[in-house]
Amino acid sequence: MSMYLVLMKMVFHQQFLYRSEMFFNFLGNVLRIVIQVSIWTSLMGIGGIVEDITLSNMITYTVISIIIRMLVHSEIATVFSKKVKTGEIVVDFIKPVSLKSYMFSQQISENTFNFIIIGLPLLLFSQLVYGLEMIANGHTLFLFLIALILGIVIMFYIDYILGTLIFWVKNNVYVYLVRGALFEIFSGVFVPLWFYPDFLLGAVNYLPFRLVAFEPIAIYLGKTSIKEAYDIILLQVIWIILLYIIQKLLWHIAQSKVFIQGG
Repeated sequence: MSMYLVLMKMVFHQQFLYRSEMFFNFLGNVLRIVIQVSIWTSLMGIGGIVEDITLSNMITYTVISIIIRMLVHSEIATVFSKKVKTGEIVVDFIKPVSLKSYMFSQQISENTFNFIIIGLPLLLFSQLVYGLEMIANGHTLFLFLIALILGIVIMFYIDYILGTLIFWVKNNVYVYLVRGALFEIFSGVFVPLWFYPDFLLGAVNYLPFRLVAFEPIAIYLGKTSIKEAYDIILLQVIWIILLYIIQKLLWHIAQSKVFIQGG
């Protein structure tokens, strides 16, 4: 545990060196919020309601979805690509520290830092300019936080599985394209699933991406009943178990592939 705390401290220090990048990152996200809110305002009209969804709902949805993007940001494919190309990955097979645990700790550290330095000011800006909806009660807040954390874990396993595919595709560009397309389309991070056509929802419901963004935000906004929220959390746990098994299987095959080829 102490090793991971040291890693977190190192990551925080490293990230703080890129202050100008953080500033432009903040401005970029502010611009994203302003543009998306303007679009939803034009589509729905001030105070308008579309299928029980208000403009206030959509403003809050937009801001939280941007925060979730920040919390699930991943460089795992890049790390895997570098390690595979240099052969460094062989060393990771024999290290006493799990590569998966190391990557998870690094990713959580980086994303937590970005949330503190960029995410919290974004929330403050959005609250002052637009006025965000607040969770009605502590129980809903608890369910939202649990769903949010489990969603982050789900996305990490998806990223780790896609990163493992570098052993076969050799190029992380393709992995990023696949990851970006799947997340943007099926998570509801840009357009909520409330507005999806039925034929697309059929595919969405069989994939885990909606459990990363859409469902936690729906819980936050009170669009999900308590029973439905617990069902969502149970489904998240099932997906984590399934993704864990897939990740272990792929990692085992990747190890065999490296050793057979002589490292």
